[in-house]
Amino acid sequence: MKIRTRCFVFSVFCLLSSVICPLTYAAVPHLLNYQGRLTDPSGAPLNGSYAITFRIYDAETAGNLLWEETQAGVLVQKGIFNILLGSVTNLGLAFDKPYFLEIKVGNEVMNPRQRIASAGYAIRAEKAEDANTVGNVGVSTAPVANKILPLDNNGKIPQSVIGLKTYDSGWFAVTTGTKYDRTHNLGTTKVIIQIYIAQNSDGSGWCTTERQLFGFDLQRGIVMCGLTNTTISIRTGIHGIMVNVLNAAGNEITGNNCYARIIMLALE
Repeated sequence: MKIRTRCFVFSVFCLLSSVICPLTYAAVPHLLNYQGRLTDPSGAPLNGSYAITFRIYDAETAGNLLWEETQAGVLVQKGIFNILLGSVTNLGLAFDKPYFLEIKVGNEVMNPRQRIASAGYAIRAEKAEDANTVGNVGVSTAPVANKILPLDNNGKIPQSVIGLKTYDSGWFAVTTGTKYDRTHNLGTTKVIIQIYIAQNSDGSGWCTTERQLFGFDLQRGIVMCGLTNTTISIRTGIHGIMVNVLNAAGNEITGNNCYARIIMLALE
């Protein structure tokens, strides 16, 4: 017996809603409602249970097979059947280009393939294609003219987006007459450098060093004595690190052991 099939209702609204807005409507199933009519060669409607295979291609003939499922025991009454495509095999297509549905009933493949078309109101879902624009201005994750940059969780522009590179050594113990090397990996010597000293490892009682960037004083304080694209070096004086510097209370600090911290900002 030869079998014919005819589709008289085809809706893709539910599927398009779930694919285009997965974050907002994550619970929406990826299903297509499909109704068809089966007849014999004379046009008489069929009754019974049939195994029907559904395939989706990217072309009306030949092309690539993108999806396939077989639904066994599809109930046909007076020629009419109703199924949900995607209820056996997940229907995860993007629906961003033309698709064509092929139907196989038993061992017979129906021709021609049917082009999948949107239900009327599903066409409105095209607006979701502009969900990443505001007033026709697009969004970019890198600095681009006339584009919107996303903010981070703190409502600020992320350093990675604007290309700002910084280095923070954190507090580390130092003593008199010693050289210390720290790897910064900023990839440049065009930097702004600030060196701090503190009485305690948590930074309490801190103040900037008397001599921060240039020169070399073997007597006191902390000075920078070397800088490359990857490393910064500092040296402490031989007659006390914290001499002629003030704490938060405005009192002079003297001592041979304390904590240092180096903060660098790349200019390129």
